[in-house]
Amino acid sequence: MKNNYLLEGSDYVALKIKIDNIIELNKFNDATVSFYDLNECGLDSVLEDLDTYSFLSLKKVIIAKNISN
Repeated sequence: MKNNYLLEGSDYVALKIKIDNIIELNKFNDATVSFYDLNECGLDSVLEDLDTYSFLSLKKVIIAKNISN
């Protein structure tokens, strides 16, 4: 679990740049990227995605936003 990050901020552009830098730094450019807005879906959806294997690539990036707890 060495590639876990928590980013907090209100500037969408700065967060997007940081996320892109992290993906590039860890060589996850070919990874499957999933975005979740926890205002629209539950944490169960994110956890289910974390628990499943990706069919198209060996690496997976999951980004969840609007986490309140």
